[in-house]
Amino acid sequence: MGSVVRFPAERITNHDQARLKEAVAGTIFDVFFEPDATGEPEAYLFRCGYAQPSFRLEKTPQGWDAVDLECGTRIIAASARDTQELMRLLAPRIPFRPNDNEAR
Repeated sequence: MGSVVRFPAERITNHDQARLKEAVAGTIFDVFFEPDATGEPEAYLFRCGYAQPSFRLEKTPQGWDAVDLECGTRIIAASARDTQELMRLLAPRIPFRPNDNEAR
């Protein structure tokens, strides 16, 4: 019999990439995927207009972690079960009210 190759639950799939791209729509972030040393994709969140990533996203058996890259140590800034929830935690959507002063 051949050997069985198991993929870790932490592997970011094409489906995960599509969900992340959908989740960042309308937020202050852009998502970028870059292969790691083994060729597996890693997800990074960039604040719009910034040259360096703000967070590295890690898939876990419980969901997703956002590791803060702007501080010097490994700090998990947010954890969530799905990508939409993670984006809500990292970049809350604020309703746009162009004429807020007129409503008073």
